[in-house]
Amino acid sequence: MMAVELAASLASDGLDVNPMVFFEQTRVGTLLTHLEGLPRAAAPAAPATQAPAPSTPAPRTSPYEAPSAPAPAPSAPAPAPPRRPPPRRAPCAPRRDRPSGAGPVRAADGFVPDWDRFRDTEPAPRPGPPRPPCPPGRRPPDGPRPGARRPARPAPGTEPAAAARVPRRTLPGRLADAPHGTFLDRRIDALSGDDRGIVARGEYFYEPVIEEASGSRIKFDGRWFLNFASYSYLGLIGHPYIDDQALRAVERHGTGAHGVRLLAGTLHLHRELELALARFLGAEDAIVFSSGYMANVATVGALVGPGDTVVGDVYNHASILDGYRLSGAKVVTYAHNDLADLERALRKAGDGGRLVVTDAVFSMDGDVADLPGILELCERYDAPLMVDEAHSLGVLGDTGRGITEHFGIDPDRVHVKMGTLSKTVPSAGGYVAGSRDLIFALKNNARGWMFSAAATPAQVAAAKAAVEVMAAAPSLTRELRARTTRYRDRLHALGFDTLASETPVVPLVCADADQAVEMARLCQLDGLFVQPIVYPAVPRTLPRLRTIVNLSHTDADLDAAVLTLEKAGRACGLVHDRRAGPPAGAPTDLRTDRRTDRCTASKGIRP
Repeated sequence: MMAVELAASLASDGLDVNPMVFFEQTRVGTLLTHLEGLPRAAAPAAPATQAPAPSTPAPRTSPYEAPSAPAPAPSAPAPAPPRRPPPRRAPCAPRRDRPSGAGPVRAADGFVPDWDRFRDTEPAPRPGPPRPPCPPGRRPPDGPRPGARRPARPAPGTEPAAAARVPRRTLPGRLADAPHGTFLDRRIDALSGDDRGIVARGEYFYEPVIEEASGSRIKFDGRWFLNFASYSYLGLIGHPYIDDQALRAVERHGTGAHGVRLLAGTLHLHRELELALARFLGAEDAIVFSSGYMANVATVGALVGPGDTVVGDVYNHASILDGYRLSGAKVVTYAHNDLADLERALRKAGDGGRLVVTDAVFSMDGDVADLPGILELCERYDAPLMVDEAHSLGVLGDTGRGITEHFGIDPDRVHVKMGTLSKTVPSAGGYVAGSRDLIFALKNNARGWMFSAAATPAQVAAAKAAVEVMAAAPSLTRELRARTTRYRDRLHALGFDTLASETPVVPLVCADADQAVEMARLCQLDGLFVQPIVYPAVPRTLPRLRTIVNLSHTDADLDAAVLTLEKAGRACGLVHDRRAGPPAGAPTDLRTDRRTDRCTASKGIRP
């Protein structure tokens, strides 16, 4: 590039030079001799009105400062008119981490940025020492539950007029196919045909644009709903200590990192979070990815490849499945939580490289992997185990440390401990914890980490603060478990089928997809936000509503949700008065053979 630039510069002086000359003539003397022998073209005449060449600008005193205006040439007929002074701006707090020797920051000539309208007019007070996380058994002063803010819910009709301008969910521009359109038109039609049909029927419940949130309630489409679809299991969104640490990180480091982690993107915050996760999970070290999806895809892709075999539960999360596909390894699946079928899959894998992968908590069913049995088989067949704890961190175990604590198993027996930072932890990202050797290998081979921008300072600081809160308040997990059990027991008493759920993910199985959609519609009309989950997210024979309990819910919230679900279930024929027997034409309950995933009709409703 430098040779091209030099040739272009000489061409502006009338000397036509082939850039290759600078590579062929390696000595300065011979290069000059060659250049002197080249014919020169006449330089273009300067226009008569061209201004005199300016003098060299004065050196800048700060890397943020614009160059000072050049002094007028001696032959200029008159000095330049004086510039209008810039308008006075309100004082603002200086950035604390600017080097003390840096010069003043001035705007370039002719431009004064209107940044002050984004700032307070008074200097911001210097924050005091950080507040500690909530100690065990104590509640913070600004909320009735562990650490969650509960701003006052606005009364109906008092919302500002600007709320009408909130953008709505994304909907298609047309509902009919474009068979004679371009390739892209036809491809879009093939991708979204079923979804456009759902929109046309008025049954599209997805991507609600949340305008406000207050504790267990959210507002979208101008209405408030009791939210039973949140992954914030411990209710830590809005926790004052977590918010404070995120704000401090932005004050100190700004809003972004400086690139990928291997080069200039690793802040002390990233390593502090990784080591905090490792300590919490009983591992030597950890690696933090910019998303949980990428953590699974990149880790599976780095650990297995062509010639290897990856063995996984048929209900594993989509990010794990995508990791399978991108790795190029042979894939063998086993029936959900079926140890006999897992052993069959391990035998089929042969003696080559093998990796077994399973979710800890299965996000659609709410059940827990049989970790003791899985580990026994993995160790017998010399296959390392990777466990995805996206829905078990903060949920399983006496203190929320996940599935190994839940079963009382040494964490070292699970070689690869993966999880997310966007569910119990109210941030964004994913992690893998394990040995130092594993983490070092991933940091230099997991392409989704090597070539992704680093997580932002606010995200990392919030995640680290959440881990500190979880460590300081282990009783939160026990409280969540008690509330979930109470809620699930009431649903069972009404006759709802919740499969094998033993976690805050509580599905309500429906007879068919239409019934699941109608249940969701009736619940949302009554102000309960739940979502229908149908094929392909779950088997065709097991459509359901998925409800999720978290510590934002009070006992009154749980009771209100049960009443709404009961009302909708009776209207749809999903539940009925047992003393009267099932109504005529009511759908039979569908049970699943968990080994074969085949549904069989059964009489009555499961208690």
